[in-house]
Formats: sequence, C-alpha cells, structure tokens
Amino acid sequence: MRFILITLAFLWSGLAHADELRPALPALYRVIGVTIDDVLNIRAAPDASASTVGEFASDAKDIEVTALSLSGSWARVNTGENTGWVAFRYLARQPMVIGFAGLPDSLSCFGAEPFWNLRLTAEGLQLNRPDGSRTFPMSVIGTSAPVSLGITGFHFTWMADDVHVRAWILPGQCSDGMSDAIYALHYVDTYLGHHGCCHL
Repeated sequence: MRFILITLAFLWSGLAHADELRPALPALYRVIGVTIDDVLNIRAAPDASASTVGEFASDAKDIEVTALSLSGSWARVNTGENTGWVAFRYLARQPMVIGFAGLPDSLSCFGAEPFWNLRLTAEGLQLNRPDGSRTFPMSVIGTSAPVSLGITGFHFTWMADDVHVRAWILPGQCSDGMSDAIYALHYVDTYLGHHGCCHL
C-alpha cells in the first residue's frame, strides 16, 4: 500500500509540473509586458545586475531564443554580432510559419571560407556563394511535419554534380567564428565541406 501511495505521489508531482517543461528551442518570440515608452534590456549574463549589451523595443518580434538559463528565468538571444540574455517573463512564443517539409519558413543556414548561405525550398536546396547561386535537387529522409529541429534535427540529401550529398541540420550550440553570436543549430554535409550555423 505504501508503495502505491508513493507511486501516486510521484505521478501527481509529474503532472503538477508538466506545464513547467522547457520549450523546444530555437523558437521565435515577441516582447510582452513592456510599456510603450520602455525597452526590454539585453544583459551580458542571466542576471538583472549584469551590464546591458542591447535592448528590444516594447513591440519587438521575431526574436530567436536559442537557450534558457538553468533557472528558466532568462532567455539567450542574439543581438547584432553579440549574444545576451533577457528576462523570459517578458517574452511570448510566436506561432511558427511552417514551410517546405515541415520546416520553419524562416530557416536558413550560413558559413564562411568562402561565405555561403542556403535555404531549403520545394524547388530544392538554394545555395548562394560569391561565385553565384544555384538550386540543387533534394529529398527528405524519414521526417514528419512539423519538424522539431531542436530535438530531432533534420536529415536530407541533395544532388551536386551527380553526387548524392548527405546533409544534416542538427541541434547544438554553434558559433560562426566571426562574431560573438551563439546559435542553436548547425549544418554539416558530406561533399562540399560546408559546416556552419542555422537560424530562424
């Protein structure tokens, strides 16, 4: 009997905290609860006493949250070429616009040496480099829509000069090597040696 009571208490505790589960990130948010004549400060660390490195207007939207602090009270965001933290209670999650293959419509990936960026569309993989832009045929591997990039990632193939290129967008901290911004997704492939970061 005691075992049953302990088990029930454990299950009840889990249900009571179910609404406290951390959201799947990255995701886009908007500012809430800030008066029109005020701003939401972006701080250098998840601490109200940390120095200010930027700010969001009271009506700012499309803010990409890439991580939460251990307490869940602070959200990590990028501002220009820096990263910082804002009080999470002043952010509300935006509905995600879903595009090709269940991916966020705003998703893009980029890298350097040489500079490149890509987007995945119904027409194929659109790759832009200094020497020009091309669209390559592609196919999705074992993915259901909508895709939760921060949990499952995304696996696909594309054709480059008659070669099947295997590629992944994977969850995990990523730096572009040129700034202090920190992203929550990275891209790798098996052919062109592309490895870079992705953002919403």
